[in-house]
Amino acid sequence: MTETEKLIEIVTTISINRKVGLFEAILIFSDENMIEMEDIIPILDSSLIEKVKADALNTNIVCNRKLFEVKTTNLF
Repeated sequence: MTETEKLIEIVTTISINRKVGLFEAILIFSDENMIEMEDIIPILDSSLIEKVKADALNTNIVCNRKLFEVKTTNLF
């Protein structure tokens, strides 16, 4: 199992157990493990990054689609 697959499994479990979206689950994971979000992003594959972006928009964590037009972090 690759690091990406392990992370997807962990984040999905957090998402289901805590009834939160993927974006928030990644935040919880990084907070609980004292890992910077920027350190997790390189592990994510492109399809998961797109799912996280969509989740952030759909749950109004990021409410301005224009934020995605200009890359402001490694994720967005």
